[in-house]
Amino acid sequence: NESGRVNVFVIDLDGSDLVNLTGELPYDASGPAWSPDGARIVFSAYDTDVDLHILNLDGGGVTPLINDFMTEGGPDWSPDGTTILFTAMHGSDQGLHTIPATGGDNDFLVPGGQFGRWSADGGSVVFTTENGGIFRATANGSSVTPVDPSPDAWGPDW
Repeated sequence: NESGRVNVFVIDLDGSDLVNLTGELPYDASGPAWSPDGARIVFSAYDTDVDLHILNLDGGGVTPLINDFMTEGGPDWSPDGTTILFTAMHGSDQGLHTIPATGGDNDFLVPGGQFGRWSADGGSVVFTTENGGIFRATANGSSVTPVDPSPDAWGPDW
């Protein structure tokens, strides 16, 4: 935007009605992911560190989901909208985590996992690692299996 900050925008398919959803926030916002019901957006907020926040599109404002020492990014909503999968980057906690969409404690799923995405039924996740490769695990982080372990494989999605 004009202030030089990074924001989350929406726009109609025909290119009209550009709306800055996060322009009033005092920090950068990026990496948005829509909730399955379309009522909320989770995004990375770049304030003193990088934490996940939820924007309630019904006028409910922005709510911090996580406010801790880790850097969080790459959020993805579970198909039922109850859980958010994300990448945390901080020392031994680096990897894929989940957190209830209402907040609370996060669960460490897959050490070293990044950029995870839920399966349509919510029973599995796919992800990459800092060394590349695409892997699959159950939703609780167990049974990790390679899909394409080559270092050039990135950007997992279903």
